[in-house]
Amino acid sequence: MKLNAAPKLYPAKVFDQVFITNSDDVRRWASKDTFFFRVFKFLYQYGILRVIFDGYGGVNPMWQAVLLVDDVIDKKREICIEDTLVLHCDSPDAYDKIIPYIYGPYTRLVLHGCITVDQVKQLVNKNVQNVRISAKIEMTERDYDGFAKFMVTQPYGLNPCFTICRNEDLALEFVKKLEKCSGKNRSIPRIEVDEKTICLTTSNITPIVYSIYFSFLIVVISSVSTNESIFAKLFLILFLVPMLVFLFIMMFFQNYVPQTDTIDPFLVPTNDLNSLVYASIRFVWAQMDITLLKMCDYVSEIQK
Repeated sequence: MKLNAAPKLYPAKVFDQVFITNSDDVRRWASKDTFFFRVFKFLYQYGILRVIFDGYGGVNPMWQAVLLVDDVIDKKREICIEDTLVLHCDSPDAYDKIIPYIYGPYTRLVLHGCITVDQVKQLVNKNVQNVRISAKIEMTERDYDGFAKFMVTQPYGLNPCFTICRNEDLALEFVKKLEKCSGKNRSIPRIEVDEKTICLTTSNITPIVYSIYFSFLIVVISSVSTNESIFAKLFLILFLVPMLVFLFIMMFFQNYVPQTDTIDPFLVPTNDLNSLVYASIRFVWAQMDITLLKMCDYVSEIQK
């Protein structure tokens, strides 16, 4: 069954953004209500903010619902995704089970767990513009040429990317094949390879968006700071300044910023400085979130 084909046997359930997993632990984590996720889900509606949250060569996803693979299969109901698909399956067998139930014109795809090359090709349909593979990819030497050519022909659109994380799991020969293929393909002017990621993109508007938004915030902050109103001061302290700080971090320290689909801060390896800093930020972030969520719920109760 093709992923972009209409369902033939059963009526589909439609989602804009969905997180699908075969793990009960991951489902519980992804279903947890948090203050920051509420805020990001609201801001995610605006394209310019989505670009900022994604950063360069990344996909920072949101989801409206969390589904278990077994539940989808038991109900025999296909899932149509309009915008963002996040998949977390711990084995290729689990991916094999869920892939026939997925279709739709989704443009953003994030993969976790363990997956094969052929499964990646099935999930990256013709509509997909942004891909981040955080999963371990099972790839043999025979797959190098075909998958490299597949990757360089995928990115298109306004701000596309095809990013593979966990680059240490990939053979150096494959990376060389990919660099060679991208050099031959003029539509892929940018390929960046570092210790943890490989990123392909045809265009990158992120620096332009950052510059525009940064300038806008500076002008607004300058204007609001001269206003004597208490509401203006609160708006400055509670929204404008935090947004400016967040933008500054995304511009210069993006690798340290936790992504919305990071599974567990305590599962992050701490055998190097970057991972230790990352886990520490996640821990502090979680404590802030708990406090703000309690405050938010308290205010809601008062209003009732």
